[in-house]
Amino acid sequence: AYDNIEIYGSTDPDQVVYKFYDQDPSMGGIDPVHCGPDYCPPTTLGTSPETYWVTAKTCEGCESEATEVMVTINPIPSVDTTDDMVHCDGDNVPGYPFTGSPTGTDFNWTASADVGFGTMGMGDVPPYTATTNGQVVPVVSEVIVTPSFTNLGVTCTGEPDTFLVTVNPTP
Repeated sequence: AYDNIEIYGSTDPDQVVYKFYDQDPSMGGIDPVHCGPDYCPPTTLGTSPETYWVTAKTCEGCESEATEVMVTINPIPSVDTTDDMVHCDGDNVPGYPFTGSPTGTDFNWTASADVGFGTMGMGDVPPYTATTNGQVVPVVSEVIVTPSFTNLGVTCTGEPDTFLVTVNPTP
């Protein structure tokens, strides 16, 4: 999913006519795909990146050279679901590796309580020793994992995954 993408001209649309091309118009014989102050190209994740060219023509008839515009659609990243977990105080836990798509997705997480691995981090939850921090009742930590993907300086964030880690006290 992505928002509509529009390419806008930068001057008064009443004074200038913009022409949008899907091929370099300097090659000759190329018709514009759109004329107007803006254009919503049909670029999708499957066709990205695509190149367009834009010219501007004034009321006096002067037309600019074509400017190349690259349109790139970044994917919305996802994180695979992590099951809720229950541990005993003092258990050695191997950590929680996060997976998702696309390749190169980063994972940031927060936890509502420190049960041995802290309350925030980037990447996987590292190995830890489960703890109730001296509590004589189970300690429940809600962990929220948010995926993000950065391409060409633009970061897209996906829907988070939430799971619970319960640490039971030593009887």
